[in-house]
Amino acid sequence: MDFADAYIMCKLGHPELAGWWGKLLGGGVKTLYTITPKQQGAGEPSPDNIRPILPGLTLTRDDDTVLEVYGGTLDVTSGTLTVDMVALTVATAPRKDYGISAAGAPYLDMIIPTDKRSVPNGACVCSMYSQILQSQAGTSGKFRCYSNSISVYDSRFTSKSSAESTLAMDGFHVVYPLATPITYQLTQAEVKRAVAVLRH
Repeated sequence: MDFADAYIMCKLGHPELAGWWGKLLGGGVKTLYTITPKQQGAGEPSPDNIRPILPGLTLTRDDDTVLEVYGGTLDVTSGTLTVDMVALTVATAPRKDYGISAAGAPYLDMIIPTDKRSVPNGACVCSMYSQILQSQAGTSGKFRCYSNSISVYDSRFTSKSSAESTLAMDGFHVVYPLATPITYQLTQAEVKRAVAVLRH
């Protein structure tokens, strides 16, 4: 166990000792970590420049379930993990609808699960399209973020099945902000594992 590990244990189990450890460490130990999605590659995402997105934190919990956190915060003091960004893919969308926009672009609406509604027009991160506002025309190579769906516009789509297979084949995913963040209470061991990942 190093000094930082001891400090974390004090914050969780013996908060009265945390001030002493903080002084010993010169205030150099973080107690609040910000988690952000990790996008690979460079440049504007497009079907010709696919940029995969990785979770900012992948945590194996004490019950061996794996928690993928794309965005949020970890409070070491309380052990509270707050998730404020999640990912949506063709596979995880509970329903998909196909149509043609007023601008003539084929699109696929991917419905967001009811317990993970988005912030309308919230700043998203997408692997292969650039974002437009709800007020802008839906044109090929763009996507929109609504409270209950993500709409993707692509001239390659010819039907619902075509859109689904194209997006699945290209590894499409979008990370969007949650209207209502999700919180998890972590154990001391889980916090220690999470901090070990977030330090690097």
